[in-house]
Amino acid sequence: MTHLLKLSNLILLNIITEIDNNGDIVCLLLTCKQLYQNSSLRKSIQFKGIRVINDNGELSQQFVDTATRFNLFSFNDILKNSVSDQQIILPDKEKYNYDHQWIQDRISTVNRADKSNIKTALVMYSPKLKDLQKSLYDIPSIETLFIDDDEPKLIKAMDLGSISLLPNLQRLVVDSYKLNLGPHTTLKSLELHIDTKYPLVDLGLIKLVSLTKLIFNNHFVTDIGPGLLPSSLTSLILRPKEIPPRNTFLSLTSLVNLEIYLESRVKYEGVQDHPFIDLSSLSNLNTLLFEYRNDPIETIGHRIEMSVPTSIKILKLYSNSIQIPSKCSMPKLDKLYVHGSVLISGSVSLLTSPSLKKLVMDNCQEMIPPNIIPSTVERLIINNYTAGLNIVKHVVFPPFLTHLAVTGNYETIKHPPSLVKLRYMLTEEQSLPQHLKQVSWEVSDAVEFLPTSFPPNLERLGIFDFQGYFQMDIPSTIKYLTIFLTPDPESKKQPWLNNPLYSINTSLTDMAISQPQWLPHNTTHLTCHVGGGGGDDVDPREYGTHQVFRLDEVINHTNVRYLSLRTTEITLQFTIQRLDNNNRNVLVLETQTLTGGIISNNRQQYDPIYLHLNIDDSNPFDYKWCFDM
Repeated sequence: MTHLLKLSNLILLNIITEIDNNGDIVCLLLTCKQLYQNSSLRKSIQFKGIRVINDNGELSQQFVDTATRFNLFSFNDILKNSVSDQQIILPDKEKYNYDHQWIQDRISTVNRADKSNIKTALVMYSPKLKDLQKSLYDIPSIETLFIDDDEPKLIKAMDLGSISLLPNLQRLVVDSYKLNLGPHTTLKSLELHIDTKYPLVDLGLIKLVSLTKLIFNNHFVTDIGPGLLPSSLTSLILRPKEIPPRNTFLSLTSLVNLEIYLESRVKYEGVQDHPFIDLSSLSNLNTLLFEYRNDPIETIGHRIEMSVPTSIKILKLYSNSIQIPSKCSMPKLDKLYVHGSVLISGSVSLLTSPSLKKLVMDNCQEMIPPNIIPSTVERLIINNYTAGLNIVKHVVFPPFLTHLAVTGNYETIKHPPSLVKLRYMLTEEQSLPQHLKQVSWEVSDAVEFLPTSFPPNLERLGIFDFQGYFQMDIPSTIKYLTIFLTPDPESKKQPWLNNPLYSINTSLTDMAISQPQWLPHNTTHLTCHVGGGGGDDVDPREYGTHQVFRLDEVINHTNVRYLSLRTTEITLQFTIQRLDNNNRNVLVLETQTLTGGIISNNRQQYDPIYLHLNIDDSNPFDYKWCFDM
């Protein structure tokens, strides 16, 4: 610590900025009084991920929970630093009412004298917002702007004809019924969600001469064609209502990333007999995604051909209807995500892809031929969509395969000895490759017991036992452990328990929980799935909307420092810092909302600590702890 205090504030700030976990930032500042009281340093520190406005352009429920339930009062200044550059502009300042004045000041500009540092703003556009000039355009420092129709039925068209009055604007996100968008010479990123059909030409996007990123968030645009998109684009996410004409993208020679999500209800009649999208001249294109879920090939036999440039490194094809002409060479292709039928039928050939390292075969519904997987592949994921068909029975795995994941049932196969990461459905006990560092099991009903022998260097273990049939002893080498918890059967016998109770002891053997430490000392990261979290086939209504978790067992019987509780709606991420040898004082902090605090227990016997979780999408961050049910 002495050496740390000799560093300048600039170096200290750089160190703190590199810390990803908010709990670790708090713990670092608490380690030394001199560091804790360094006011000039604290003025520049910000917590990670604390935003007034979320990525969807909405008032962040996570922020509201942080601001209203924040208990680390000596860190209030850092919390306010973290959101000082954000503002929500409302037509009605009474729309959101909070007791904390500093929250209200972030929501309304009325009481905010200095607006010069506002970088991000959210405008709830409404007829009540009569003077957009006064409310928005007098904040020229804005760099990121979200605008959302507050009352879309009352607005004829959102008028942003004067958007150039924001000279520093870099990113604009609009959700509107209709839109009038003016020119802007420096805007870099635009995202649109429009509830009315628009011919592409009517948007006037070529006026945005510096635009590099364009995202259409819904299928509203029609009449797509060449020359209607800014040639400056490097990233385009397009959701067309029809198959784009062949030459639509030829002028977009700066494109690096292109994603096309074709509307699933698109009419195939009326398009050219052989739809073709020409991307061959896009020499800078690195990543391409094409998605079309309607799959007309199954009904009328049509395919959509798409030529790709030799520069392609990442290719994602989520359609059975797509075909890459065999003349297209992909020598730089590194990652391929494709439906199994497309690869098996030869609609995409890998003969000219000597650099392929990762292959994901999705929606597999037929046997995979022996030698279809290139020998260069190091990471392989196969999603089996069949019932009871061993589609990988004849597969010849590449000699240098290090990562393998196979979903669905399949018979025992010989795992390549080169594997370091493996995920599969466990149907019977079998030996594991000795070089494995990570293994995840989905436990099937046919399994009578879990494996007891593990590779010597295994660090990560995931057990998805959706029925809760098994208990096991965790290998001593495990640092990262993921388990699926079912409600404690003993809790069902207690008539006073209104909500399901989850305990880590339900997944451990009696021998393990008879010891002071239930998990190995090396196990510092624990993820628990509760309330159906993580089970795709699990109905969360079966578990109810409120769950209870025994937090004290993790604190007192493990060495876990990072605890994640995954529900159907969210993953809560806790940092656990034991402040003394007897666990009398423990800092427990949910790092996304910075809610929590120091739990003190001065009794000789440890009290149960129950963590109450709200499994509800209306407020998934709502939780509380208590010492009784």
